[in-house]
Amino acid sequence: MRIRDLSTKDVLTIIPLSDDIRAQLLDIYPDKVTLAESGKIEDLAWRIFYAYYDVVYEAVIKKHVQDNPGPLPDDYHDTMQQKTEELIMQRYEGDVTSAKLDELRKSLSTLIDTPT
Repeated sequence: MRIRDLSTKDVLTIIPLSDDIRAQLLDIYPDKVTLAESGKIEDLAWRIFYAYYDVVYEAVIKKHVQDNPGPLPDDYHDTMQQKTEELIMQRYEGDVTSAKLDELRKSLSTLIDTPT
């Protein structure tokens, strides 16, 4: 998956939020909110995402400059964007895997706790 393929729900998983707030937002969005509230959540989530992207992008450039002193290559912007996207998507995929494991644990716990 690439960043351009992300949905707002995906973005809510990626952006740095407390676990409680993230869980609340994912629980209500988009089915349990009005259209206006949904629009506000989407706008805010994407603005936070782009700010987060900028922070990661700047960190990638800083690390590259520290590790590779001298002039930047001609394609540095494209390379830095690609590395930024890779880092963000790795986090997303890790978060999604973690969330799926949590769901599986809850399901298994329910099955184990259910009397037969």
